[in-house]
Amino acid sequence: MNFETKIIRMINSIMPDSPLRKSRFMEVDSEVIQLGAKQYLFTTDGFSKEDLFRENDPFILGWNIACASISDIIAAGGKPLIYSHSMVISKKWDEKYIEQFSKGISDVLKRYSISFSGGDLGISDDWSYIASVIGKPEGKILNRKGTKANDTIFITGKIGTGNLEAALNLYSQNKKIEIFLKTVKNKFRILNKIPEILFKYASTAIDTSDGAFAALQTLSEINQKGFYINNIPFISKGIVASKILNLPKLLLFFGECGEYEILFTVNEQNKNAFVEEFKINKLDLYEIGKINENYNNKSILFNGKHLNVSDYNLNARDFNNVKEYLKEMINWINLKDET
Repeated sequence: MNFETKIIRMINSIMPDSPLRKSRFMEVDSEVIQLGAKQYLFTTDGFSKEDLFRENDPFILGWNIACASISDIIAAGGKPLIYSHSMVISKKWDEKYIEQFSKGISDVLKRYSISFSGGDLGISDDWSYIASVIGKPEGKILNRKGTKANDTIFITGKIGTGNLEAALNLYSQNKKIEIFLKTVKNKFRILNKIPEILFKYASTAIDTSDGAFAALQTLSEINQKGFYINNIPFISKGIVASKILNLPKLLLFFGECGEYEILFTVNEQNKNAFVEEFKINKLDLYEIGKINENYNNKSILFNGKHLNVSDYNLNARDFNNVKEYLKEMINWINLKDET
């Protein structure tokens, strides 16, 4: 159990129980709340410089934060309804920057037809942002528990957007990537229509807020199942950046700055109908692997090699700084690649 999970468990054990809370710890991306005869979805997320979003474009920063805040509702099979925030702006931000940042958030809310209900504003040396979102289930509430051996693993978009964003932030002073920095814009995707399809077919679902591999690890742990990944759909910009910076491409998969897509499983009985419905709605979909029965059997196919990832246990929050974490990830990947 990593440090973050341990602390969350400890805090939950101290807090009072409530008959209104219907979800169990770690089993659903959003909390499930009973209000009268209806159930609603609720999520709160916080963001700051620690998340390594680039700050050069305030519109995209606002857009990405709003998309990231809403993704938990989507992963639970819900439609987001109400959005509020607590926004602490940096003293370095001028009015134009704040306006564009707010427009980025606003454009996402409009795309989802979400009502904005206000919030709180503060000013500090560094920015931070907390969003709370209420949604309603489109049908069956999707959780992280329930996948079985031979279920197919899908993801709604390509892998690596968040980790590329972090790399461009961390290596912003590297002359090799100077031109790339000026031209590349990373926007998280709007995921409309997806919940109304997922609740009909998916056996489990989770967003990739902490990266694709972390999402797989969570599903594996909760369901006590293993997995085999034979297709990793990297974003093309990430592949280019990894070559320029001479970094392992697998960092896009293992890193914990997620792309906020939805990773989910579908059983064989539902697979064909599910894929067909995604095609009819012209939605992106990538089949990346299978669930297997053995919890200790976790592997990926990469560059023609089967890499055993059962022993991977690196977590960003267990390190003092991101560069130590990055170094250990690179060492682990290189060691695996050599064997």
